[in-house]
Amino acid sequence: MDFTEKIAELLHKELDVEKKAILGIIESPPDPKLGDYAVPCFIFAKQLKKSPQIIAQELAEKLTKKNIAEDHQHFTLITSNGPYLNFFINKGIYTKTILAQIMKEKDQYGAREKQKERVMIEFSQPNTHKEFHVGHLRNISIGDSLVRIYCKLGYTVIAANYIGDMGSHVAKTLWCYLRNHANDEIPANRGKYLGRIYAESSRLIDEDVGAKEEVSQILQKLEQKDPATIALWKETREWSLQQFKSIYDELGVHFDIYFFESEEEEEGKSIVKELQEKHIVTESEGALLVDLKPYKLDVFLVLKSDGTSLYATKDLALAQKKFEQFNIDKSYYVVDTRQSFYFQQLFKTLDLMGFKKDMHHIAYDFVTTKNGPMASRQGNVILYEDLKEKVLAKLESETKKRHPDWSPEKIRGNASIIMYSALKFGMLKYDTNRIIVFDFDEWLSFDGETGPYIEYSYARINSIFRKLAKEKEIVAIEEFVLHADATLLQQSNEIELVKTLAKYPQVVENAAKEFKPSTIAHYLLGLTQQFNEFYHANPILTAEEHVMKARLLLIYCIRFVLQSGMDLLGFEAIEEM
Repeated sequence: MDFTEKIAELLHKELDVEKKAILGIIESPPDPKLGDYAVPCFIFAKQLKKSPQIIAQELAEKLTKKNIAEDHQHFTLITSNGPYLNFFINKGIYTKTILAQIMKEKDQYGAREKQKERVMIEFSQPNTHKEFHVGHLRNISIGDSLVRIYCKLGYTVIAANYIGDMGSHVAKTLWCYLRNHANDEIPANRGKYLGRIYAESSRLIDEDVGAKEEVSQILQKLEQKDPATIALWKETREWSLQQFKSIYDELGVHFDIYFFESEEEEEGKSIVKELQEKHIVTESEGALLVDLKPYKLDVFLVLKSDGTSLYATKDLALAQKKFEQFNIDKSYYVVDTRQSFYFQQLFKTLDLMGFKKDMHHIAYDFVTTKNGPMASRQGNVILYEDLKEKVLAKLESETKKRHPDWSPEKIRGNASIIMYSALKFGMLKYDTNRIIVFDFDEWLSFDGETGPYIEYSYARINSIFRKLAKEKEIVAIEEFVLHADATLLQQSNEIELVKTLAKYPQVVENAAKEFKPSTIAHYLLGLTQQFNEFYHANPILTAEEHVMKARLLLIYCIRFVLQSGMDLLGFEAIEEM
């Protein structure tokens, strides 16, 4: 049991306050002289009808008696300081308890028991017939990380991808392909080829006044299932899908279910018709809409005047399918912040239909460049595959300089791990409400707040154990550190590291609760910074043997937590750099 949980348990019994509420207010005092943990007593004042200062004083007296009865098993001192209740931990018991828990649970440290709830997390949602660019990585990284986090916490998670394989963007690409590229020799990377045609179509449509009508006709042919148009759509759609699946494999991202816009269109139109009969949907100039003005949500267009569908048409159908076919309790949509108002409209419309389910939009802001925003229609995006090759080339070159004796396969393998850690960590370290300015050089740095910095720290711990195995001829490293005396870890930097390790389970829970993998990213940065400061200040392999063993146990546990955190962020821990 973490000592913060012990504090929550003590106060729960004393005050009949929920443990979760107490855990949420436990602080670390600004000065170690004030204790290791502090509980502000303001929130108890209303319940107890006493001042926070009196509450803190009385609690300190009561808990001190109980603590003495337990022979100071957890705390050496419990005091009050104004409105704060302060706890001084028994350092020897504390380090022994926390490190023993990590060694016992290993990669399950921070995990929770199986939950009853089934959740679906929908993310990625690329459009076929368009480029797969670096901006898509933010969505994928957030969604994949949340899937991993929720699985860690015991939920049954269904990872879903909703592919935009129908709509005006498809019609634009097919129009441009038929007009300018029908006789092209198709290149090997067909998905990328289609993306370039889409960018070209946007430019041509801006210049040709009649082009919009021609695109509209193709869209109508698609929805009317015109055989020739459908055949071309199916062929080119497959080009994009193959590219997407190849990229997901490279990124280590798995989906349990794929939904497609084209499959929801018919049911969506049927729902709109039912809503029209129930007078939830009204007609305006031939288009069908839901009047959400009474809810300050304007009007919600659900079918165009020419009878073609919209995102909304299909999302109404998909929302119902998710709950009815997959028996889920919650549905999460990872979609950029531009769609926030749209999702408010969608959820309110579903509510008016009587479809009252737990649905949540997880919004995130844009990825931009130093030169400004990216836009597929303008063709100024950084394509994922172009970026991958550029980053790999640089990292392979750097790795070869450091390890000229390594094989080309090992060099490329290590470079790949570092690359994905750089890209994914770069996407996840920022809060979802912040715009990301993609910076190639900054994200690849081995210093600072980057994925490679965390990888380097992990590899450094591995190098210590390799050196230990070689110098002391030790084969079973875990067995060697398992019998270390953790109570010897009494220095302030050692205690602070153990405290940070103890926070990990709560960090994982907070990341899930707030839908913010950035919580884990910042935790890993803090842990690696603390470890590196400890490494430079304290001898490990050259310390006296009993101290050496204790410190090796500490960094062995740090290694477990770093590996777990990196896995939750979706990238592999590197063994050697």
